[in-house]
Amino acid sequence: MRAIHPVIRVVSFFVLAGFLSIGDLNPLMMAAAALVILHGIAGGMHLRPAMLMLRRMRWLFLSLVIIYFWFTPGEPLFSLPPALSAWLPTLEGMEEGTIRILSLITLVLAVNLLLQTTSREQLLSAIHWLARPLRLLGVSHDRLAVRMALVLETVPKVQALSAQAVIATPQSRTVDRIGDAAAVLYRQVLARADDEICHAVEIPANGRPAAVQWLYPLALGVVLWLAHLP
Repeated sequence: MRAIHPVIRVVSFFVLAGFLSIGDLNPLMMAAAALVILHGIAGGMHLRPAMLMLRRMRWLFLSLVIIYFWFTPGEPLFSLPPALSAWLPTLEGMEEGTIRILSLITLVLAVNLLLQTTSREQLLSAIHWLARPLRLLGVSHDRLAVRMALVLETVPKVQALSAQAVIATPQSRTVDRIGDAAAVLYRQVLARADDEICHAVEIPANGRPAAVQWLYPLALGVVLWLAHLP
């Protein structure tokens, strides 16, 4: 993984994410198997951040289960009287929901692998290089990369503030506590922004990737496209 240029890693991730969004089972299974193998090559310790991300998404997964399983038209899971069948999940909903959830899990594994094997400087440099064509549309790729650098730098600080905000709120009903925590967090973020000292942001240049490495995302796209064909 270290020998692959950061630009190639980012492009390969975009290709993978594009095919996962289709919701086809065959590319999904191939992508999941490849990511499991790559995580094993990169080291098992890289899976811990992915498990943490998946744990934080548990309510999203539950929402997807309810929406797809019970609100997708189709054949009920069991043959029961109509009054009871209305309360059952549908076979089509279970199939579609399972694929969507597995696609999200696979996408999280891909994001985790990209972040664990690519430093922040390499990632920003790759995005800066890929955004260069936006200059033709009047968009400054320098400003885009700087803003992304500031976001990546600020997110860990805000995460620490969010935990402090929850602790600082009084014990009350869950909804009230969430609202109070959001208000406290908002005030803390504004106060930190006012006290923040301006500093220079440097984006290192990694150079352009070798021409032969563009075959990696191309091959990935071809393989997933062939798997998607009926």
